Amino acid sequence: MILNSLSARLLKNEILSGSIKNNTRDAAKIKFDEIYQEEKIKMLNQHFDLYKKLDSSPELNAYVNERLFDFVHKRMKNKQ
Repeated sequence: MILNSLSARLLKNEILSGSIKNNTRDAAKIKFDEIYQEEKIKMLNQHFDLYKKLDSSPELNAYVNERLFDFVHKRMKNKQ
């Protein structure tokens, strides 16, 4: 899921799109590597912020835990 989100953000990146359309594969790979690194850092920060919020609030953590369990339980039960 996280990698799907990462690839979706890369696909939507207009600078990367332009680089791929207007350059050789090797030149486009240089720009890709730069944007990929930026997106990885954003991803880490987003997920770390969520972790910190959940870890610092037992009430929020319990709420999210219950909602996620309900969601997963319902989806898995419906697949039987």
